[in-house]
Amino acid sequence: MENTKPCDYLSLKAWFVEYGKPVFNSDKLLHYHTKPIQRELIEAGAMAKVGVNIFLHKTRFWPEYQRIVSANCGQADGGRIKSGGSQE
Repeated sequence: MENTKPCDYLSLKAWFVEYGKPVFNSDKLLHYHTKPIQRELIEAGAMAKVGVNIFLHKTRFWPEYQRIVSANCGQADGGRIKSGGSQE
């Protein structure tokens, strides 16, 4: 892992100020999309959690989020897809 400093992370409010838009449209969506993979995001250095406060890495959050989600894609239905491309 690369050297990471506390200044590499932004709180959700600071993310909004710096990028001009929230990470997700609402806090509920943020919780819905990140809670199941929160441990993986933290281990990858893309997210930090201090108490109830969430901090996102400036450059690592979106690439890691997309990598983890794509790796987990299909696990919700057990990955059962027929050879014709349709699900069972």
